Amino acid sequence: MLLYLVLMMIFVGQLTVLILVLSYGHHFTKVTDFLNRTFTVDKKEQGKTDAEISVTKEKPKRAFTAKKETSPTSDSDKETGTTTDIEIVKKDLLTDTEKMFFKILTEALPECYIFTQVSLGAILRNKTQYWNRGSFSQKMADFIVVNGELDVVAIVELDDRSHDKPKKKQDDEARDTMLNNAGYITIRYDSRNMPDKETIRQDVKV
Repeated sequence: MLLYLVLMMIFVGQLTVLILVLSYGHHFTKVTDFLNRTFTVDKKEQGKTDAEISVTKEKPKRAFTAKKETSPTSDSDKETGTTTDIEIVKKDLLTDTEKMFFKILTEALPECYIFTQVSLGAILRNKTQYWNRGSFSQKMADFIVVNGELDVVAIVELDDRSHDKPKKKQDDEARDTMLNNAGYITIRYDSRNMPDKETIRQDVKV
């Protein structure tokens, strides 16, 4: 009787397992496939060490390449599609005509200092809007006359024939007005008809 009960329990257990396998067989298949993928090493990698396998599976890193800096091109280079190296060279502070006038100016005003090619940003400032400083800071004064206390006495401009153009004349007038409003006197001379020393002293009023 006991043996019969044991046999019946074994039969019932096997029957239960069979029913479970038939009912949920697709789940067991997915688990089996997952285990196989996890623990099965690719045949091509068999025989390799763990370090070699790790290196093989690691994604290749993108190589960093520094961006090559190119020099600005001239208009002719843009047209031909070529680039040229920039060569910085020195230039004279004054033209020959300006050098001649500088000598006359210094001899006419021996008690003053004469500064050349001075940025207007050095003698002007925007009282309310600092960001607007660029409207005059890039402009240059030909000559600035200062006294012994280094106060600006006058701004002297030596105009060549390029200032004969209407647009240039308008720009000069606007610039002189701006300097006058700031409290400076602007004196303009024509480079084709330079003044003598006495005329300069009378105009500057030192």
